[in-house]
Amino acid sequence: MLIEKGPMKLTFCQLILSACFLFPLIVSQPVFAAVAADYYNAGATCLENHQYEKSISYFKAAISIDPNDWRSYQGLATAYNDLGNYGDAYDACEKSLEINPNNPSLRQWMEVLKPKALSPPLVPASKSSPGQKGWEGPPLDPLFWIKVSGDWAYCAEEDLNDFVNGWNVAVNSMGATNIKASGGNSAMGYRFEFGHNLDKDNGIALLFSSFTLDSFNGSGSMGASQISESIKPSVYGFELEYYRFWPHYDYRWFLKAGVGYYSVTANFSSYFGTYTWPSTPFYLNTPGQGGVLPMQNGDFGVNIGGGYELRVSHDMGLQLSGAFRYASVTELTASSIYYPNIVLGLATSPKGFIGYVNTDEIGKNGINFMTIDLTGVEFDLGLVYYIF
Repeated sequence: MLIEKGPMKLTFCQLILSACFLFPLIVSQPVFAAVAADYYNAGATCLENHQYEKSISYFKAAISIDPNDWRSYQGLATAYNDLGNYGDAYDACEKSLEINPNNPSLRQWMEVLKPKALSPPLVPASKSSPGQKGWEGPPLDPLFWIKVSGDWAYCAEEDLNDFVNGWNVAVNSMGATNIKASGGNSAMGYRFEFGHNLDKDNGIALLFSSFTLDSFNGSGSMGASQISESIKPSVYGFELEYYRFWPHYDYRWFLKAGVGYYSVTANFSSYFGTYTWPSTPFYLNTPGQGGVLPMQNGDFGVNIGGGYELRVSHDMGLQLSGAFRYASVTELTASSIYYPNIVLGLATSPKGFIGYVNTDEIGKNGINFMTIDLTGVEFDLGLVYYIF
């Protein structure tokens, strides 16, 4: 009995031990799959409640149990995207599609996500914990940029400013009273720019600018009559510029240099009643409709400057820049139906007085073309839109 019982007891123990080892192998796959699904469902619930960090933990737990859980990879992609971590979102999409290629909607979303993944969102190093390295990503490197900015400039404008003194002297010599004259050196306007990065360090841009210089206004009284003159110069610039960038993750410094063509229109008007200035070639009574005669011409100039761009979102930035410009326009002329046989030019007299004359008189008796001097400094502040 003992001999018979001995083998029977041993066989029973072996069966118990075998069952302990075989049971996990038999049921492991269904149990693990059920746990992975639970983690996925928990992650999906957190995602719906905008608990993105928590959902990532659940999705990663599901993947650690079932590496082929493509749905958890897709959930990870959604959570990373909502956190602005486009690079990891893109990688999670790739993993999901490797496991389950038959997912056209996810593949389409990847194409939308791809440009963002190539230039991740702002996580500047300055926001990292002390002693830790920040999440500094690739440098700001758009393929194109569009920039709109407001512009302020200080221009030399010597002739216009001399005109203030010239007016006071000349009109006083005519016997006028209550004499007033004003001018200035400021210019205000806007700039529109379209640029292309040749690489992350170099770019070129086409610019259009429009600005108005401070006007000259002069007035006085001669008995019961009022006399007045005004000049209002407007400038339109077309420029080609080269940029040298020093790009970082969420900002870049730059130097720039360019050449431009500047078209000037000076709306000139004067009113002297029936008074004729003796011994001068100036036409004092403005011909033309409305008493304003636009004098026009253009010329080339150059500029050099630099600035700073700060990216405030993935595809938007702020820019502050300054530049020195060397440019001047002279020989402004116009034709009038009132003087059909001559060309009128905006000119200065030896005393600094300004008016328009027959261009045949230029160079005689100290009469010279007036110069609209645009040389000076300019500053602009604007918005930048990046295209990656």
